[in-house]
Amino acid sequence: MRRTISALALAGAALFSAASPAVAQDPIHVSAHASFDTVSPGGFQSGECAVENTSGERLLVVLSPSVTYADGEVQRFRLNQPPTVLGPGEAFILSVAFAVPEDAAPGTATFTCEARAVGAGGGGFTQTATDTFEVT
Repeated sequence: MRRTISALALAGAALFSAASPAVAQDPIHVSAHASFDTVSPGGFQSGECAVENTSGERLLVVLSPSVTYADGEVQRFRLNQPPTVLGPGEAFILSVAFAVPEDAAPGTATFTCEARAVGAGGGGFTQTATDTFEVT
């Protein structure tokens, strides 16, 4: 069974500008963070997806967060937001608060942030970052 949740009311975002663009071969750098180390089924968790534009060009970035539970069930979040525009050296953090399903399998769950840079500067480059938490 696939789980999809609308994160419109649960998602918050922030845009930051770094002092100077990071030097990197990839056009973006992505990181993920789950707020709590352990969560009970039916409890609440939050996660953050951070993406930094490490290219020298403006990029459009599409974020796709999800959670995969120990039994392989995937909880996807549909965000009601257009692609994010990031200038060179800018970063964006998306925070998603969500309920862990009552029937979530105990064990290690993986919060995943997938970011895709679209447009000429990004060329469709995709990078994924993960963080884990325990369902107890």
